[in-house]
Amino acid sequence: MFGDLSGMMNKLKEAQQKVEETKTRLNSVLVDETSADKKIKITLTANREIKAIAIDESLLADKEEISPTFSPTVYFAPKALYLFTL
Repeated sequence: MFGDLSGMMNKLKEAQQKVEETKTRLNSVLVDETSADKKIKITLTANREIKAIAIDESLLADKEEISPTFSPTVYFAPKALYLFTL
C-alpha cells in the first residue's frame, strides 16, 4: 500500500515539474496583436503576460479617441493567443 502511495507522490512531483517547465517555455513565446486601424500594438507572452504596448502618437493627441481603439485590442489579444496555442 505505501509503495503505491510513494510512486504516486513521485509521479505528482514529476507532473508539477513538467508544468513549471512548460510555463517557463511559454514565457519565451511572444504574440503580437494589432488594432484594426494599426494604431495600437500589444505584445504578450503565451502565458498572457503583457510585455509591450505601442500607441501611435496620433492617438495621444486626442485622449477620447484612444479608448474605443484600445479596448478591443486588449480584449482580443488574449483570445488571439488562445487560438495560437490550440
